[in-house]
Amino acid sequence: MKKILLLCVFSLLIADTDHLVFSRITIKPDNAELISIRNPTSESISLNNYYISDSPNYYKIQTENDLSPGSQFSDFLVKFPDEAFIASDDSILIAIQSNYASYYGDDFSVDFKLRDDLIETESGSAGISSSGRLDDAQECLILFYWDGSESSVVKDVDYFLWGGSSQAVNKSFISEYKDDTDINSQEYLSPHSTNYSFIRQSYDEQELGNGNGITGHDETSESLNSTWSTKTAPEFIFGCMDANADNYNPDATIDDGNCAHSFYSVLTNCIEEEVSCDGKYDLPSNNACPLYGQEVTLIGTVVDFYDITPSNGPFSFKIEDKAGYRISFVVWPSSSNYQDGFNILSSSLAGITEPPFNQYIVKITGEVGVYCRSENNLNIYSDWQILVEYETDIEILEVLEKSGEFVNDSSIEDISIDPAPFVIIPSLGETLDFSFTVLKETRAIVRIFDLSGRFITSLADDYYELSGKISHEEGLAPWDGRDQLGQIVSPGTYIMHLEVFSPATGETRTAAAPIVVGVKN
Repeated sequence: MKKILLLCVFSLLIADTDHLVFSRITIKPDNAELISIRNPTSESISLNNYYISDSPNYYKIQTENDLSPGSQFSDFLVKFPDEAFIASDDSILIAIQSNYASYYGDDFSVDFKLRDDLIETESGSAGISSSGRLDDAQECLILFYWDGSESSVVKDVDYFLWGGSSQAVNKSFISEYKDDTDINSQEYLSPHSTNYSFIRQSYDEQELGNGNGITGHDETSESLNSTWSTKTAPEFIFGCMDANADNYNPDATIDDGNCAHSFYSVLTNCIEEEVSCDGKYDLPSNNACPLYGQEVTLIGTVVDFYDITPSNGPFSFKIEDKAGYRISFVVWPSSSNYQDGFNILSSSLAGITEPPFNQYIVKITGEVGVYCRSENNLNIYSDWQILVEYETDIEILEVLEKSGEFVNDSSIEDISIDPAPFVIIPSLGETLDFSFTVLKETRAIVRIFDLSGRFITSLADDYYELSGKISHEEGLAPWDGRDQLGQIVSPGTYIMHLEVFSPATGETRTAAAPIVVGVKN
């Protein structure tokens, strides 16, 4: 892996500062600790008399003789070599730990190693242990300038704070120094996760004037939440590292946990058009289906559920991908000849078993199996089922919004239901927007019926304290043309019915409107 100077990021920044700045800070894990300092100016800058520290007491170097960790520093304070410099529009990398290659790779290079290359101000001031020097929870980092004279004040060059204010810098009310920003008003970033870094997004530090900075600004006033962000470490490529998955990324260096097969690849994985079954739950050992018996991960929306356990069967689900392909997955209620199992009805996943469906997007991992409805041949479009063994193999990725947008309107005196005046074709992924009005302190239920009065599905069921209008449109649960079991309804005319009930008075009001479902010709 080559040294990366984040040029792709910095090229997007506007060079409107006239001093050195931190451009990247990595605080975890210990062997990844890294600091990047950039020179955004048009001139090369010598690092003679430049220091770096992670102690809020750094400025005491001006007056204190002993600055070793054993006296007042628990962290580090080091000086750059006199001959060091940063060229215009260039950066340097500082590895806090000497074993940084164990994280970044042997061909990753840095400009300085803190303990090996930077100069201690006192014996031990580079750190007295091999543990991480940048605290994972909260700390500050300061780059400063001092000419070595006790009569000269320390000048802040750049300052960064994360995790909280306990380690914040405050030189206010100290002789010879101007006031820093009050600690409680200083911004800080939340600690980043492993394989991430703090990355500067802007050279416009948005700082106050008349401060202790090298150019006269108050470095403790920087709007860090605007000028910095947390991003993936640029040395790594996150992606799927499973070569058997459809979204496999051969360039990935960190698995992002999102490996998945496409439904289509499972449905069409058999080399031959006709595949024989060997009973209900098996294919012959010489089958022509490479994914049979293999572990796959699928992502889809739960559209149906069947409890077959009263007949000594499993819990059976049907999930659908964005292309409309559907595959079943099953969970046996207890360990069986087929797999280990668990009672999903008594687990944290019980919600995915309850209608109305089309609410939960899940990621499931299991073994590709079959349930041959014909004992002779496999139907590749309906007979596949994924055997899921453990609760941890099912992850709810998203709960789709089923509520509409409520707008209070005290002038509403009666109820109404207003579907969009369009024919929808659900097989093409079309949905139907609708809105309705309610009165204060009422419960409203929106249902779909066919023309014979047969119940199709419920679209809304909520209590409202105030009168107003509720809109269901894209992103707010419009009707998708499916019944309560997640099946697309037949083409024809249906009734959208609103029932509004007042628990206080017992009064019930209703409204209805026709809607039309079409089919692609």
